[in-house]
Amino acid sequence: MAIPELVNDLVDEILCRVPATSMKRLRSTSKRWNRLFKDDRRFVREHCDKAAKEFRALMLTKELGISPMSVRGDVPPFVEVKRALSLPDPDPHFNNSRQFDIAQVSHCDGLLLCTPRYGSQIVVWNPFTGQARWIEAEGHHFVLGYSQDKKKSSSCRKSYKVLNFSRGTNNSEIYDFDSDSWRLVDHDIAPGWTIDYSNCRSVSFKGNIYWIAKEGQGRPISDRTIYLLRFDFSTERSQRLPLPYQSRLDYVAASLSAVREDKLSVLFQLGVRSKTEIWVTNKIDDDSSQAISWTKLLALDVSFDRQLSEFGSFLLDEEKKFVVWFETWLNLNVDFGVDKISMFGEDNDLKVIDVGVDKDMECWPVIFNYVPSLFQVERAQIKRAGCKRKRGEC
Repeated sequence: MAIPELVNDLVDEILCRVPATSMKRLRSTSKRWNRLFKDDRRFVREHCDKAAKEFRALMLTKELGISPMSVRGDVPPFVEVKRALSLPDPDPHFNNSRQFDIAQVSHCDGLLLCTPRYGSQIVVWNPFTGQARWIEAEGHHFVLGYSQDKKKSSSCRKSYKVLNFSRGTNNSEIYDFDSDSWRLVDHDIAPGWTIDYSNCRSVSFKGNIYWIAKEGQGRPISDRTIYLLRFDFSTERSQRLPLPYQSRLDYVAASLSAVREDKLSVLFQLGVRSKTEIWVTNKIDDDSSQAISWTKLLALDVSFDRQLSEFGSFLLDEEKKFVVWFETWLNLNVDFGVDKISMFGEDNDLKVIDVGVDKDMECWPVIFNYVPSLFQVERAQIKRAGCKRKRGEC
């Protein structure tokens, strides 16, 4: 190997560990580095695996856009919602003058899957690079994940996919990024289970999708069991996992969240006992339905009138033992909702801030951690069979 090639390999290895936001500023440093970030898919995938992670809070707002936000549990508490990220509507009639209306969002590996209020297109969007892949789709319930081939190197192991989910039927579909096409799934994704379709109730974790599901349709609540339901994009099968509480009578609200891509967390509001509990996973084994265990991290006692509703999502800072909960309280008498952010930690002090009135109720509030990524989502030309691969193609 020539010395310049060795130097370039060492530089590439160093750059693979630089956070994405710093990498963006380095693009103008040299033409080679700009080509590396823009055209070398192998480098991009290695960067996604090796680079230091930067977590940023995003929220789906009542204006049907995605906005960065910051929350501090100071006295008084502080919440700042910044200007929405730009995602122009692809309809040529608007000439990029109107933003795409996002009614639901799910996220995976720095990519956002956005479902519109109306229309037949969904979009997988990397807000950090600005790239977007528009996909023709029929349906309303989409989630994003990936499959893995463990026999390949880590930089080539992820194949991103979208699940168009139809519970109780054999009509679910999967869109594959590599083939740029949809295909049918020939079995029911969740036979005999009730799942909340809302994207704020699903979590993408290490490529798989997780929901809180209820067993026993048509049975009284006292006979129903709740589980964590996992859809594995590698096997394209669902599997149920135990939760800290198994009876529907034990709680009035439950929600899932991912903790910095390392763990899952579940929040339970325990009804008349006016207690909110946060549990985190100790381990999750992809190969066993029983290899999951939970530890209770926080328990908050609140008055009855300040309980958390079932219409919300949350972020957990496990190190600081601090929770941010975003929800909508419905006022059925006047047909509008009030968006609230609640913050609490080990001190058992609940801070609540009203952040606006949602009169149209066109989307449920969602907050989530986002990790900036260099991953390219634009459609690439599908190569002919037998085509020799070059560096950067994986």
